[in-house]
Amino acid sequence: MDPLSLVSLVTLVFQTVTILHNTLESIREAPDALSDLLSRTKSLQIMLHRLDNVRERLNPDRRQALNGMWDENRCRDTVETLHSLVLKIAFKKGEVFKGDGVLSRIQWVLRKCTAEKLAERLQVHKQDIISALVVLSL
Repeated sequence: MDPLSLVSLVTLVFQTVTILHNTLESIREAPDALSDLLSRTKSLQIMLHRLDNVRERLNPDRRQALNGMWDENRCRDTVETLHSLVLKIAFKKGEVFKGDGVLSRIQWVLRKCTAEKLAERLQVHKQDIISALVVLSL
């Protein structure tokens, strides 16, 4: 075997082992990741509910100002999409979290990228809400 072929083979084996390691790590961490995402979506749902209550007590000018500070519809859509995705993967039955099963772990690996992108958007929305509330409190 010539040296160039050997280097290519070693590189391919290294990349394969890296991908396998990352996949196994994602499988191992699936229950914790799913629980965390579920908690984060519920937290933002509570924050949105409280914001609705605050909005009702604002005068019309301040309510209009709040409405223009962030994209509420996109925020609610992100929360609902991520929450639904987590529930599809971890399938809750009643109050029992089933995210530690083999099927859930495999589904997590397949949908992890989508969930992480939604979680990033969720964090941005949360910061937007906090900023809006700070401005309103001034």
